Amino acid sequence: MELIGKFAFNNHYFDRAYEWLTNALNKASKNAEQASTSKIISRIESELQTVIKYHDNILELKGSPRGPTWRTYLARKNKYKRAALQHNNGSRYYKLKPKLLVPLKEHEIGDQFAALCRAKKSFELLRSAFEDPYLRLGPFQYEALHSRPNIGMIHSFLTEGEADTLISESTSRSMARSQHSGRKSENEFSFKRTSKQVWLNEESLSSNRVISKRLELASRFELSQGGSEDYQIVNYGLGGTYKPHFDSFDNEGLSKEGGDRLATALVYLSDVEAGGSTVFPLLGLQIPPSKGALVMWYETWQT
Repeated sequence: MELIGKFAFNNHYFDRAYEWLTNALNKASKNAEQASTSKIISRIESELQTVIKYHDNILELKGSPRGPTWRTYLARKNKYKRAALQHNNGSRYYKLKPKLLVPLKEHEIGDQFAALCRAKKSFELLRSAFEDPYLRLGPFQYEALHSRPNIGMIHSFLTEGEADTLISESTSRSMARSQHSGRKSENEFSFKRTSKQVWLNEESLSSNRVISKRLELASRFELSQGGSEDYQIVNYGLGGTYKPHFDSFDNEGLSKEGGDRLATALVYLSDVEAGGSTVFPLLGLQIPPSKGALVMWYETWQT
Protein backbone atom coordinates (compact mmCIF):
# COMPACT_ATOMS: atom_id res chain seq x y z
CA MET A 1 0.00 0.00 0.00
CA GLU A 2 2.79 2.39 0.86
CA LEU A 3 4.54 1.76 -2.47
CA ILE A 4 1.30 2.35 -4.40
CA GLY A 5 0.84 5.59 -2.47
CA LYS A 6 4.34 6.71 -3.39
CA PHE A 7 3.72 5.81 -7.04
CA ALA A 8 0.48 7.82 -7.02
CA PHE A 9 2.30 10.78 -5.45
CA ASN A 10 5.12 10.67 -8.00
CA ASN A 11 2.50 10.78 -10.77
CA HIS A 12 0.67 13.68 -9.07
CA TYR A 13 -2.44 11.69 -8.12
CA PHE A 14 -2.42 13.39 -4.75
CA ASP A 15 -5.93 12.29 -3.76
CA ARG A 16 -5.15 8.62 -4.39
CA ALA A 17 -1.73 8.95 -2.74
CA TYR A 18 -3.42 10.22 0.42
CA GLU A 19 -5.90 7.33 0.43
CA TRP A 20 -3.28 4.60 -0.08
CA LEU A 21 -0.91 6.01 2.52
CA THR A 22 -3.76 6.45 5.00
CA ASN A 23 -4.71 2.78 4.54
CA ALA A 24 -1.06 1.79 4.89
CA LEU A 25 -0.84 3.77 8.13
CA ASN A 26 -4.01 2.15 9.51
CA LYS A 27 -2.68 -1.33 8.69
CA ALA A 28 0.68 -0.59 10.30
CA SER A 29 -1.02 0.80 13.42
CA LYS A 30 -2.81 -2.53 13.96
CA ASN A 31 0.60 -4.17 14.35
CA ALA A 32 1.99 -1.47 16.63
CA GLU A 33 3.21 -4.01 19.16
CA GLN A 34 5.97 -5.16 16.80
CA ALA A 35 9.35 -3.46 17.37
CA SER A 36 9.95 -2.55 13.73
CA THR A 37 6.45 -1.08 13.22
CA SER A 38 7.15 2.22 15.01
CA LYS A 39 9.69 3.23 12.36
CA ILE A 40 7.26 2.29 9.59
CA ILE A 41 4.48 4.33 11.20
CA SER A 42 6.78 7.31 11.60
CA ARG A 43 7.87 7.08 7.96
CA ILE A 44 4.32 6.85 6.60
CA GLU A 45 3.18 9.75 8.78
CA SER A 46 5.99 11.86 7.32
CA GLU A 47 5.01 10.82 3.78
CA LEU A 48 1.39 11.73 4.48
CA GLN A 49 2.39 15.22 5.59
CA THR A 50 4.35 15.63 2.36
CA VAL A 51 1.34 14.54 0.29
CA ILE A 52 -0.95 16.97 2.14
CA LYS A 53 1.54 19.80 1.64
CA TYR A 54 1.83 19.23 -2.11
CA HIS A 55 -1.93 18.60 -2.43
CA ASP A 56 -2.84 21.94 -0.85
CA ASN A 57 -0.07 23.76 -2.71
CA ILE A 58 -1.40 22.52 -6.08
CA LEU A 59 -4.89 23.73 -5.20
CA GLU A 60 -3.54 27.16 -4.30
CA LEU A 61 -1.42 27.43 -7.46
CA LYS A 62 -3.80 25.85 -9.96
CA GLY A 63 -7.12 26.53 -8.30
CA SER A 64 -8.66 23.30 -9.63
CA PRO A 65 -8.85 19.69 -8.43
CA ARG A 66 -8.26 18.38 -11.96
CA GLY A 67 -5.70 19.23 -14.59
CA PRO A 68 -3.64 17.55 -17.32
CA THR A 69 -0.97 16.40 -14.87
CA TRP A 70 -2.54 16.34 -11.41
CA ARG A 71 -5.53 15.22 -9.33
CA THR A 72 -6.61 16.42 -5.90
CA TYR A 73 -9.75 16.38 -3.79
CA LEU A 74 -12.44 18.96 -4.47
CA ALA A 75 -11.64 22.43 -3.19
CA ARG A 76 -14.01 22.82 -0.26
CA LYS A 77 -12.29 25.68 1.55
CA ASN A 78 -13.08 29.22 0.45
CA LYS A 79 -9.40 30.10 -0.04
CA TYR A 80 -9.09 27.40 -2.72
CA LYS A 81 -12.33 28.53 -4.38
CA ARG A 82 -10.98 32.09 -4.49
CA ALA A 83 -7.72 30.77 -5.97
CA ALA A 84 -9.68 28.98 -8.68
CA LEU A 85 -11.51 32.15 -9.68
CA GLN A 86 -8.28 34.14 -9.66
CA HIS A 87 -6.14 31.72 -11.68
CA ASN A 88 -8.78 30.60 -14.19
CA ASN A 89 -10.36 33.92 -15.25
CA GLY A 90 -13.47 33.52 -13.15
CA SER A 91 -13.89 29.79 -13.72
CA ARG A 92 -13.72 27.08 -11.06
CA TYR A 93 -11.87 24.82 -13.51
CA TYR A 94 -8.32 24.92 -14.80
CA LYS A 95 -7.79 26.12 -18.38
CA LEU A 96 -4.40 25.56 -19.95
CA LYS A 97 -2.93 28.54 -21.82
CA PRO A 98 -0.12 27.13 -23.97
CA LYS A 99 3.16 29.06 -24.12
CA LEU A 100 4.66 28.62 -27.56
CA LEU A 101 8.19 29.19 -28.87
CA VAL A 102 9.51 30.39 -25.51
CA PRO A 103 11.64 28.61 -22.87
CA LEU A 104 9.48 26.54 -20.53
CA LYS A 105 9.98 25.09 -17.09
CA GLU A 106 9.83 21.31 -16.73
CA HIS A 107 6.33 21.32 -15.20
CA GLU A 108 5.04 23.62 -17.97
CA ILE A 109 6.34 21.22 -20.63
CA GLY A 110 4.59 18.37 -18.81
CA ASP A 111 1.29 20.29 -18.64
CA GLN A 112 1.34 21.15 -22.34
CA PHE A 113 2.43 17.64 -23.32
CA ALA A 114 -0.45 16.02 -21.39
CA ALA A 115 -3.04 18.53 -22.63
CA LEU A 116 -2.02 18.13 -26.27
CA CYS A 117 -2.20 14.32 -25.98
CA ARG A 118 -5.91 14.69 -25.22
CA ALA A 119 -6.65 17.26 -27.94
CA LYS A 120 -8.39 16.86 -31.28
CA LYS A 121 -7.43 18.41 -34.59
CA SER A 122 -8.61 18.94 -38.15
CA PHE A 123 -6.44 19.07 -41.24
CA GLU A 124 -6.22 20.00 -44.92
CA LEU A 125 -4.66 17.77 -47.57
CA LEU A 126 -2.51 18.97 -50.44
CA ARG A 127 -1.50 16.84 -53.38
CA SER A 128 2.24 17.32 -53.78
CA ALA A 129 4.73 15.97 -56.32
CA PHE A 130 7.69 17.81 -54.73
CA GLU A 131 8.72 18.92 -58.26
CA ASP A 132 9.46 15.31 -59.17
CA PRO A 133 8.16 14.15 -62.59
CA TYR A 134 7.64 10.59 -61.32
CA LEU A 135 5.36 11.78 -58.51
CA ARG A 136 3.11 13.66 -60.92
CA LEU A 137 1.62 10.26 -61.76
CA GLY A 138 0.85 9.57 -58.11
CA PRO A 139 1.38 12.63 -55.90
CA PHE A 140 1.65 12.34 -52.14
CA GLN A 141 -1.25 13.45 -49.96
CA TYR A 142 0.79 16.00 -48.05
CA GLU A 143 -0.31 17.99 -45.01
CA ALA A 144 1.87 20.86 -43.75
CA LEU A 145 1.70 20.85 -39.96
CA HIS A 146 4.31 23.45 -39.06
CA SER A 147 6.65 25.74 -41.00
CA ARG A 148 9.46 26.66 -38.59
CA PRO A 149 10.58 24.02 -37.89
CA ASN A 150 9.22 22.09 -40.87
CA ILE A 151 6.89 19.27 -39.82
CA GLY A 152 4.68 17.51 -42.32
CA MET A 153 2.50 14.45 -42.75
CA ILE A 154 1.96 12.27 -45.82
CA HIS A 155 -1.29 10.33 -45.57
CA SER A 156 -1.51 6.77 -46.92
CA PHE A 157 2.28 6.62 -47.27
CA LEU A 158 2.16 2.86 -46.59
CA THR A 159 -0.49 0.55 -47.93
CA GLU A 160 -2.48 -1.42 -45.40
CA GLY A 161 -0.71 -4.59 -46.54
CA GLU A 162 2.74 -3.05 -46.04
CA ALA A 163 1.84 -1.92 -42.53
CA ASP A 164 0.45 -5.34 -41.64
CA THR A 165 3.57 -7.06 -43.02
CA LEU A 166 5.84 -4.91 -40.85
CA ILE A 167 3.76 -5.74 -37.77
CA SER A 168 3.73 -9.45 -38.59
CA GLU A 169 7.49 -9.54 -39.23
CA SER A 170 8.33 -7.63 -36.04
CA THR A 171 6.07 -9.73 -33.80
CA SER A 172 7.62 -12.93 -35.17
CA ARG A 173 10.93 -11.73 -33.73
CA SER A 174 11.87 -11.14 -30.12
CA MET A 175 10.83 -7.59 -29.27
CA ALA A 176 12.96 -6.17 -26.44
CA ARG A 177 11.94 -3.58 -23.90
CA SER A 178 13.03 -0.10 -25.05
CA GLN A 179 16.50 0.99 -24.04
CA HIS A 180 18.37 4.23 -24.47
CA SER A 181 21.92 5.51 -24.29
CA GLY A 182 21.60 6.93 -20.81
CA ARG A 183 24.20 8.46 -18.56
CA LYS A 184 24.87 5.24 -16.69
CA SER A 185 25.01 2.64 -19.42
CA GLU A 186 24.19 2.13 -23.07
CA ASN A 187 22.07 -0.86 -22.02
CA GLU A 188 20.10 1.02 -19.38
CA PHE A 189 16.38 0.25 -19.48
CA SER A 190 14.27 3.33 -20.10
CA PHE A 191 11.46 4.45 -17.78
CA LYS A 192 11.11 7.54 -19.98
CA ARG A 193 9.78 5.26 -22.71
CA THR A 194 7.43 2.33 -22.05
CA SER A 195 7.39 0.12 -25.14
CA LYS A 196 8.93 -2.86 -26.92
CA GLN A 197 10.97 -2.60 -30.09
CA VAL A 198 12.83 -4.45 -32.82
CA TRP A 199 15.04 -3.26 -35.70
CA LEU A 200 14.52 -4.27 -39.35
CA ASN A 201 16.50 -3.41 -42.50
CA GLU A 202 16.13 -3.90 -46.24
CA GLU A 203 17.89 -7.27 -46.05
CA SER A 204 15.52 -8.70 -43.45
CA LEU A 205 12.37 -7.77 -45.38
CA SER A 206 12.25 -7.27 -49.15
CA SER A 207 9.28 -4.87 -49.00
CA ASN A 208 11.47 -2.48 -46.99
CA ARG A 209 13.45 -1.73 -50.18
CA VAL A 210 10.27 -0.44 -51.82
CA ILE A 211 9.44 1.62 -48.72
CA SER A 212 12.97 3.07 -48.64
CA LYS A 213 12.74 4.16 -52.28
CA ARG A 214 9.39 5.81 -51.57
CA LEU A 215 10.87 7.50 -48.50
CA GLU A 216 13.71 8.89 -50.64
CA LEU A 217 11.11 10.51 -52.91
CA ALA A 218 9.22 11.93 -49.92
CA SER A 219 12.23 13.17 -47.95
CA ARG A 220 14.60 13.97 -50.83
CA PHE A 221 17.34 12.33 -48.78
CA GLU A 222 19.75 9.73 -50.13
CA LEU A 223 19.03 6.72 -47.92
CA SER A 224 22.02 4.63 -48.91
CA GLN A 225 23.55 2.13 -46.50
CA GLY A 226 25.23 4.07 -43.72
CA GLY A 227 23.24 7.20 -44.49
CA SER A 228 20.27 6.20 -42.37
CA GLU A 229 19.37 3.87 -39.53
CA ASP A 230 17.45 0.61 -39.79
CA TYR A 231 13.70 0.68 -39.33
CA GLN A 232 12.81 0.74 -35.65
CA ILE A 233 9.46 -1.01 -35.09
CA VAL A 234 7.98 0.06 -31.75
CA ASN A 235 4.97 -1.39 -29.96
CA TYR A 236 3.70 0.90 -27.20
CA GLY A 237 1.00 -1.56 -26.13
CA LEU A 238 -1.71 -0.50 -23.71
CA GLY A 239 -0.85 2.75 -21.91
CA GLY A 240 2.64 3.01 -23.39
CA THR A 241 4.25 6.43 -23.66
CA TYR A 242 7.39 8.32 -24.56
CA LYS A 243 7.97 11.46 -22.53
CA PRO A 244 9.16 14.75 -24.16
CA HIS A 245 12.62 14.26 -25.70
CA PHE A 246 14.89 15.04 -28.66
CA ASP A 247 15.61 12.33 -31.22
CA SER A 248 19.04 13.82 -31.91
CA PHE A 249 21.82 13.15 -29.39
CA ASP A 250 23.87 16.36 -29.63
CA ASN A 251 27.01 14.27 -29.26
CA GLU A 252 30.19 15.44 -30.99
CA GLY A 253 31.54 11.90 -30.95
CA LEU A 254 28.87 10.85 -33.47
CA SER A 255 30.66 12.80 -36.22
CA LYS A 256 33.12 9.88 -36.46
CA GLU A 257 30.20 7.53 -37.15
CA GLY A 258 28.52 9.59 -39.86
CA GLY A 259 27.01 12.37 -37.79
CA ASP A 260 23.95 13.00 -35.63
CA ARG A 261 20.35 12.43 -36.68
CA LEU A 262 19.25 15.06 -39.20
CA ALA A 263 15.59 14.12 -39.42
CA THR A 264 13.01 11.63 -38.19
CA ALA A 265 10.50 9.79 -40.39
CA LEU A 266 7.76 8.17 -38.33
CA VAL A 267 5.06 5.92 -39.82
CA TYR A 268 1.97 4.74 -37.94
CA LEU A 269 1.36 1.02 -38.48
CA SER A 270 -2.08 0.88 -36.87
CA ASP A 271 -5.03 2.98 -35.79
CA VAL A 272 -5.89 3.30 -32.10
CA GLU A 273 -9.17 3.82 -30.28
CA ALA A 274 -7.72 6.49 -27.97
CA GLY A 275 -4.41 8.26 -27.37
CA GLY A 276 -1.28 7.45 -29.34
CA SER A 277 -0.67 11.02 -30.51
CA THR A 278 2.73 12.45 -31.39
CA VAL A 279 3.09 15.72 -29.53
CA PHE A 280 5.41 18.72 -29.83
CA PRO A 281 4.67 20.56 -26.57
CA LEU A 282 6.81 23.63 -27.34
CA LEU A 283 4.96 24.16 -30.64
CA GLY A 284 1.46 23.38 -29.39
CA LEU A 285 1.23 20.65 -32.04
CA GLN A 286 -0.59 17.32 -31.63
CA ILE A 287 -0.69 14.63 -34.35
CA PRO A 288 -3.17 11.75 -33.92
CA PRO A 289 -2.10 8.40 -35.39
CA SER A 290 -3.49 7.29 -38.73
CA LYS A 291 -2.55 3.88 -40.12
CA GLY A 292 -0.05 4.19 -42.98
CA ALA A 293 0.59 7.92 -42.47
CA LEU A 294 4.14 9.29 -42.40
CA VAL A 295 5.21 12.20 -40.19
CA MET A 296 8.60 13.80 -40.80
CA TRP A 297 10.52 16.56 -39.06
CA TYR A 298 14.08 17.90 -38.86
CA GLU A 299 16.21 17.33 -35.77
CA THR A 300 18.85 19.96 -36.51
CA TRP A 301 18.96 23.44 -38.01
CA GLN A 302 18.97 23.42 -41.81
CA THR A 303 22.21 25.39 -42.13
